[in-house]
Amino acid sequence: MKKVWLICGGGGFSWESRELANKLEKYFDVYYIFPNESQEARAQFPTDRTIFVPTLTARYQLSFIKKITAFITLLYVGIKNFKLFNDSLIICLGTSLGIPLLIAAKLLGHKTIFVESITRINDLSKTGALLNKYKIANKTLVQWQEQENTAKGIYFWGNIL
Repeated sequence: MKKVWLICGGGGFSWESRELANKLEKYFDVYYIFPNESQEARAQFPTDRTIFVPTLTARYQLSFIKKITAFITLLYVGIKNFKLFNDSLIICLGTSLGIPLLIAAKLLGHKTIFVESITRINDLSKTGALLNKYKIANKTLVQWQEQENTAKGIYFWGNIL
């Protein structure tokens, strides 16, 4: 069965992670990446298929040095784990963790998809805009049809969450 990595945010967006995971698990072997502080993930996702990583853009993390350290750590974690499955698909669900992790995936030749949060109605998040602008994500999927084609590489495939 094909391997898929799902990069998820924590906190209030964990329901989106669970919804997408339920759909993916029917067709793929799914592995997960969550921020360290995601207590919901520790309770809802299989521990043998879940990696916990440092947060990149937490509001309480103001130190530039800590952000750079987290970014480098995330690049390393991505390269280390994504190289285990050469043909896997890497999907990021609306989290800034996706920036360094999808860069790592692209360096290894993986296909990448960024799924924008359903809460983004009018425009892309900063993460989605950066990933799309610099072509780090092969595809950017939005949850609202009005957002489709607002920029090259943005697609609406129906409500996937």
